[in-house]
Amino acid sequence: MTSPIGAYCHIEWVDIPGDIRPVFISFAADCEEDAYDAFGTHDTKIFFFCPGGEEELKNLMSEKSGEDFIVHDYEIEYR
Repeated sequence: MTSPIGAYCHIEWVDIPGDIRPVFISFAADCEEDAYDAFGTHDTKIFFFCPGGEEELKNLMSEKSGEDFIVHDYEIEYR
């Protein structure tokens, strides 16, 4: 059985319109610097953590999230 471990996303910085970047958002809790999350992804490859999974990720698709970026689209990664 596979489980969702995060999502590949395109984000845009709120204060820099048009600056869209591909990132990986982990569904694990935060991890220590130079360590791996609970799913084995190294912290240098993780842009942000959403331990609440896809529902939490969907909240990042609005400026109302309070973050300095907005998720435009995503594709769930399973392992």
